[in-house]
Amino acid sequence: MQRTSGSNNLGILLLNLGGPDSPEAIKPFLRSLLSDPDMVAMPGGALLRLPFAYAVSHFRSRKVRDRYDLIGGKSPITEITTAQADRLHDELSQRGLSCRTYVAMRHWHPRTEDAIDRLSADGIDHVVALPLYPQYSRATTGSSLSELRRVLRKKGSELKVMEIENFHDHPAYLDALTASLDEALRTIPDGRREGTRVVFCAHSLPMKMIEAGDPYEDQVRATVDGVIERIGPVKWHLGYQSRTGPVRWLGPSLEALVERLAASGVKDLVVVPLSFVSDHIETLWEIDIACRQYAESLGIETFLRIDAFNDSPGFISALAQIVLDKITVR
Repeated sequence: MQRTSGSNNLGILLLNLGGPDSPEAIKPFLRSLLSDPDMVAMPGGALLRLPFAYAVSHFRSRKVRDRYDLIGGKSPITEITTAQADRLHDELSQRGLSCRTYVAMRHWHPRTEDAIDRLSADGIDHVVALPLYPQYSRATTGSSLSELRRVLRKKGSELKVMEIENFHDHPAYLDALTASLDEALRTIPDGRREGTRVVFCAHSLPMKMIEAGDPYEDQVRATVDGVIERIGPVKWHLGYQSRTGPVRWLGPSLEALVERLAASGVKDLVVVPLSFVSDHIETLWEIDIACRQYAESLGIETFLRIDAFNDSPGFISALAQIVLDKITVR
């Protein structure tokens, strides 16, 4: 095996969505999110996108702020992603790879443009772009990589980029996810384990994107298959969360799935978010608060979410292997 780069001129760029780092940042964050053409398709195209983003962010920011108030007033995603980058640097160094790590957020700070300026100032000439979305979608990975390419074109950069489009079926990622699920299942008392249901969940997408060929749903299901193959026989289900707006969404919704399970007499659930590798509002509020309260109101007695990866050693080891696989010529 021969690595394509082993010098300090190699950078590893972690790409993520971002999140508001203060209450005042909520409205501009939403505005950036809603004006992203890869995330929100508008019948009127670019002409209506910005007015739409301003209007919706204005009306939604109050409700969203109330949710952020319940999880500390801001999103922890930037701090967590920065910690992931730091731990990844240490792990790669221990494995003999000399590099520097960076963070770029698609819809908040540090912006992609800021990250590229830092790469340039540090003399980086090769970079591995690693979006922290295990399953590819145009709305997430596609948007982050498109923004990276746009910024590089704008700056006339000659930076050589190696893009990682997904890691939904990478063995190291599946091993880490399975280990987290196994740890959660071991906390269920023996007498209740037989009736426990594993509920895999992922961020939903408008069906229009899926029907247009987005591979996200297939990759989500491949992730589930990989975990089930490793964990052994469990009773499991798959639902989707974070659906908004009057369009057809990929389903079933997480709430509808929990309602159906509760109606069938299930009392114990272990929830496994698949499309998030760090805690943020979708895990801390949508699952831990809103969905938990709904489940308990339906008679669910155990509602356990597996720990988010964040900067856990198993996940950082998986990211390191994903990077090494990308830059290694076999």
